[in-house]
Amino acid sequence: MYQYSSINNFISINKKFPIILWPLILFNCKPLMPRNPIKRIKVILNYALQYKKNKFKKKSLIIDGDIALSVGNNNYKIIRLKDRVIYTIYDEHNESYILRSLRFNKSSLMYEKIYDVDIENRIIKGRFYNGHHPNLINASINNHLRDKISDMFINLLYKSAIKEVESHVYAKFLLSKSLGILNRNSGKLSEEQIETVKSFIKIEYEKFIKSYSRNKIILTFSHGDIKQDNLLEVNNEIVLIDWEFCEFRTPFYDFLKFKARFPFLGEEFYDYILERINRYFKESDINNLLSDYFYTHSINNKELFYLEDVYLRLIQFETRQFASDFSRIIRFIKGVEV
Repeated sequence: MYQYSSINNFISINKKFPIILWPLILFNCKPLMPRNPIKRIKVILNYALQYKKNKFKKKSLIIDGDIALSVGNNNYKIIRLKDRVIYTIYDEHNESYILRSLRFNKSSLMYEKIYDVDIENRIIKGRFYNGHHPNLINASINNHLRDKISDMFINLLYKSAIKEVESHVYAKFLLSKSLGILNRNSGKLSEEQIETVKSFIKIEYEKFIKSYSRNKIILTFSHGDIKQDNLLEVNNEIVLIDWEFCEFRTPFYDFLKFKARFPFLGEEFYDYILERINRYFKESDINNLLSDYFYTHSINNKELFYLEDVYLRLIQFETRQFASDFSRIIRFIKGVEV
């Protein structure tokens, strides 16, 4: 086992490094640092204060790395900066994420690179992307960043495997799975909460069944959780990390989820991105299924998106501590219904 000293509840440094080298190690780990070098120094000084208050806590981990990050539920990410490698260690309650990585890592060329999987010790060895998180607050006025975000959404579709499924069967699947989670967790929820979600998804399901006339619908590989913490700027492009909630979903899903999460970027920003996506797939003959989809589907028909999104939110509620507040799902539904 290798010993790490905790700076705070999130970051630890391998004890093999003398404390005088810690600022340099942190300075060179771009995902933990702001882009501005002066601001980086201020962050490091703040870490030094946190370390002093943290009473020099220690932890033992199975991997020899530079930096260890606690990602909740006794799971860790361990970074080797020079080797550009990151190890993800899961506890015994999260083995399903390893199986998902094995199942899905070939479903998209954008999926983060995996070098090795140790199922016995629940460790995934992957590529470490040493880039800064983009500042999304400025995305609406930064044309360069806006274009990189547009390219990210295009690549998510272009580099994805595609599934063609029975449209009504898929909608029924989403409804049934969501109802199953509600039933399993009925002891934790009020009758009003359960009824609010059940009523919403049943209405959206019926609206889709009545309005969608095609027998088939295509699904593309979706990240499912695009936010600033899961975006890195590397070699002048956006890289997506942490594909924990990936799944095959309708092609508009990630775009609509991103728009719902960051409404402050404004309609002009999203209209620009959507226009670029539509033009790319309508004017190219790269993939006939995707071209047909963008010719025949409107982003305003959101019934399946709502079913997919409620299902994902319910999965997160059931499995992850950060999403245990069910009122967030209720607020989402109330916001849709307004």
